[in-house]
Amino acid sequence: MIGKGPKRIGKQSLRNKLLLSSILCLIVPVLFNLFATQHFTKDALQEQAAANAADSLDVVDRYVTNLVNKMIYVTNYLQFDPEISMIVSENWNAYKNGSPIDVVSQVANVKKVAQKLEAISFPNERMHMSIVLPNGTFYSNYPTSEYDPRSFGEQPWFPQFARMSGYDAYWIGIHPNYLQYDKAENPYVMTIARAIRGLSGEPQAYMIVSLGERHVSQVFSSNVSKQNIFLIDSGGTVLSQREESRLGRPFPHMKLLPQEGKANMADIDGEATMLVRSKLAYADWQLIGTVPYDEAVGKITIVQRTNVLVQIVSFTAFLAVLVTLISRLTKPMMRLARVAAEVESGQLNVRSHIRGPDEIGRLGRSFDQMLDRIEAMIGQIREEQTLKRKAELEMLQAQINPHFLFNVLNSIRMGIMIKGDKDSAALISSLAALLRMTINRSNEYIALREEVDTVFHYVKLMNFRMNESIVLDVALSPETLPVRVPRFFMQPLIENALLHGLEQAGGKIRIMAWLSGSWLLVRIEDEGTGMDEERLRTLLDKLDGTAVPERSGAGLTGIGVKNVVDRMKLLYGAAFTVDIDSSPGRGTRFTLHIPIEQGDVSDA
Repeated sequence: MIGKGPKRIGKQSLRNKLLLSSILCLIVPVLFNLFATQHFTKDALQEQAAANAADSLDVVDRYVTNLVNKMIYVTNYLQFDPEISMIVSENWNAYKNGSPIDVVSQVANVKKVAQKLEAISFPNERMHMSIVLPNGTFYSNYPTSEYDPRSFGEQPWFPQFARMSGYDAYWIGIHPNYLQYDKAENPYVMTIARAIRGLSGEPQAYMIVSLGERHVSQVFSSNVSKQNIFLIDSGGTVLSQREESRLGRPFPHMKLLPQEGKANMADIDGEATMLVRSKLAYADWQLIGTVPYDEAVGKITIVQRTNVLVQIVSFTAFLAVLVTLISRLTKPMMRLARVAAEVESGQLNVRSHIRGPDEIGRLGRSFDQMLDRIEAMIGQIREEQTLKRKAELEMLQAQINPHFLFNVLNSIRMGIMIKGDKDSAALISSLAALLRMTINRSNEYIALREEVDTVFHYVKLMNFRMNESIVLDVALSPETLPVRVPRFFMQPLIENALLHGLEQAGGKIRIMAWLSGSWLLVRIEDEGTGMDEERLRTLLDKLDGTAVPERSGAGLTGIGVKNVVDRMKLLYGAAFTVDIDSSPGRGTRFTLHIPIEQGDVSDA
């Protein structure tokens, strides 16, 4: 009986399956409500905990920023104070000129600078200030017997600081206090350095300002919660923290830090911990706050966990049945949807292979049969289009008028009979070459040099036939010679210039070719009678297909200008264009724009 259940379900119609699924899903809102409540409450608690931690960091941020601003204020004051600038410039000029400063002036300067340094000292944040000049002169607000300010020049960070340009401050960070008398109260100090620059921008002196690290860490210690706050630099080194043993060490959880303004949950030392961070406006420093998650969310978590546990046990069995049924019923539909998406992307060779007695099975079978028919029809259409295109090209190339060949052969025969000279032999050679190019159609494309050689033979024969002197002026860029072009695309245009441009009289026809990017430009122009605007418009209408074309002329191939353009558009599509410029008495000029692909260059 149990085994017959799935079979009965499989024989049911899609409608019955959907009804059964709908009945089963009536209970889902209850379970959804449970998890939604749990989820949103948890998110709200986490957001609140993150907000509280962020608020604590914000308070610390403002405090630390205030300290930093005071240090920046001191350096700005020392940089732009007129008296200090004058004293620094006086020492700098003496240093540059190699002249000493008298002792009286030096003593007076020491007194003035000491008064300045004392005036800008903050009573609650005692700062150590030093000004060091290149000539060895220095000023400070602390006993130099404790520390010689000139020793800053021997510190490993000083060369990099000295290479800085502009008025930017160099943030040295947290390091051991260099004043013995102050080490008991402040074992570590936070230091910045800045150059005092003259009007030319060159550094004339260096100022170093230090502040006790405990001025920063005391605000960390004032936090009575279990939140632990770190001040770290861009490299992750701890600059300040309420535990001095961690100063100067790498922050151990850099990879767990969230984006600024957001919180991240992580397991730290076996305890779920929330991490928040805030970047300071100076020196690429940032504040990191870590707080145990249980401490952040409080006792509500216990109540939530108990409620969730009871409801999870009640609905586990229902969820298992529901998921199994929905997965089994929707699997064929999902597969059919995936196959439809692949067909939409162009993959017509895929099949659903869905079979069965219900509606989805019949739909899958019909869908596969439809794809089979479509694929067969597409193959048939492609084959028909290929044969049609091949037939059109053969038809255009096969339009040969033999009367011209007979007339030329007759003329050559008469010339040989009358003259018996080598010119006739050359004409016969040209005719043979022209016939060879006409008859041999194994290659649709030939090199441009071969096409121009064919035109030379044709003009030589036409000169003999019409007893006129037609000069062919050819100017081809060397890089165009191996470019592959359609066979006999140029001869009908030359024939048009002879018969209609020069009106079978003597004259000059000019052929030019050059490359422009991925285009081959071929220009054919004559010095004939030209066309007025009406005749030119009529010709352009014929080429665009907006007028009924005339029958082919009586030239060598009988293709005519329109057939040449039609043939080139068949071969190159809309990428091929032709420009025609003509006016009465100035001749006609054809400019053909032929696209070039990578394989359109002959090896010959």
